[in-house]
Amino acid sequence: MLGTISSGYDSPTVAALARASGLREAVSFATANDDAPDDGAAVAAVLGVRVRSLSRNAWRARDLGEVPFLAADAKGEDAYIGGAERLLRGRVLLTGFFGDKVWDPSGDGREGDLARHDQSGLALTEYRLWAGFIHCPVPYLGARQTRDIKAISRSPEMTPWAIPGRYNRPICRRIVEAAGVPREAFGIRKKAASVLFFVEPPGLGPDARADWGRWVAEHADAWRTRGRRPPRLTARPATWQVIAQVGSRPLRALAAAAPRRLGFLRPLADRLAGLARHAPSFRHVFPWALARMQQRYAAVSSTVARA
Repeated sequence: MLGTISSGYDSPTVAALARASGLREAVSFATANDDAPDDGAAVAAVLGVRVRSLSRNAWRARDLGEVPFLAADAKGEDAYIGGAERLLRGRVLLTGFFGDKVWDPSGDGREGDLARHDQSGLALTEYRLWAGFIHCPVPYLGARQTRDIKAISRSPEMTPWAIPGRYNRPICRRIVEAAGVPREAFGIRKKAASVLFFVEPPGLGPDARADWGRWVAEHADAWRTRGRRPPRLTARPATWQVIAQVGSRPLRALAAAAPRRLGFLRPLADRLAGLARHAPSFRHVFPWALARMQQRYAAVSSTVARA
């Protein structure tokens, strides 16, 4: 087994549970996608788990390292896991994906139908075949009972492990603190290591950009026959993106001026600002990644046929 440990809630919880079943090693990615420290070394030390601290961008050292992640779900946000490739082969990777839906006390528990609200973990579905490991997102093991789990989280008995604010997961905190980890060492601020390819920067790496450009050139006639220009990754923002960016500013100002009455506007403002940062041509990256995947499988099939 190989665990993952961050300074959040989900992966430390998984590690604390799994160590009783033989977990001895985990990987930790030093920073989140906003460059804030996210290393779980302090948590791992208390749990007695050896930790390998990796750069969140280590996966970029591989040529076209984006391909298997983007081909899997057209987003590729889990590409950072590729930095641990040499540690993954032949192992079971334990992650905390979906923990926010199962262990967060808020919500009505409709996740019992395994309703997804994001794509976390999905980008690994193809990469795990490349690297040769089994992905086990532990929170899914009880996801059909989400309604009951949330009821436990909100029960009076869990009050000692509930903290103020929106980032609160009493079950996780109880498990990890019971393992000896100090309260202040984890679960303080929500962070994410996700790679946001659709945002510029960082976007695709130089080799991927060049290869994507070659793919577009090879298929340029497909756009021209429809009276359209072939896409460019460096295209200017669309009109709707400019409007979204401008519109987010007054919403943020209103939310800041009257947080108690208008604080609900902040998530909307953040959503609009996020949409404004999307690379306009990102939707054309998915078919490029699929084409490169097809080439890889074709080469393997040809080798097998000759054998």
